[in-house]
Amino acid sequence: MVEAARTSDKPVLACWIGEDQVAGGRNVFKQNGISFFKQPESAVEVFSFISTFYENQRQLMQTPSPLSQQKEPDAEGARLIVESALAQGRHTLTEVEAKALLSAFHIPVAQTLIARNSSGWCVSFDHGSSIWTSAPDNPKVAGRPSGRRVGLKPDLQAHG
Repeated sequence: MVEAARTSDKPVLACWIGEDQVAGGRNVFKQNGISFFKQPESAVEVFSFISTFYENQRQLMQTPSPLSQQKEPDAEGARLIVESALAQGRHTLTEVEAKALLSAFHIPVAQTLIARNSSGWCVSFDHGSSIWTSAPDNPKVAGRPSGRRVGLKPDLQAHG
């Protein structure tokens, strides 16, 4: 094992089960800098950690595609979104504004559309759905069912 560890470019792990019978072997491993374990479970766990580490290192070394192949971000549109919120005295963006800001930089988001009724209630829904509600205590849904989730929530900006 010692010779194999010296010539290997891979980590060598040893598991010698026993106490007095294998103490001499463990001393040889220790003197030669070889990792050894008393239980196989510990050796397997360490092997898993090493494997995960090397896989993570491999993934970190992957380089993204050149920026020249990607669409330019809409920096002007993003700036307008932020300036509009600041001009209104807000330090946070609404859900729609935040998603628009992320989309300006080509960060994928679930598209949200807002429809308000006279009571100030709104529906957020996927693009392509046709949904309307009249009030929180009497919801009415119209349009084609799309099988998509629809979230009903109050317009907090209108109702503070």
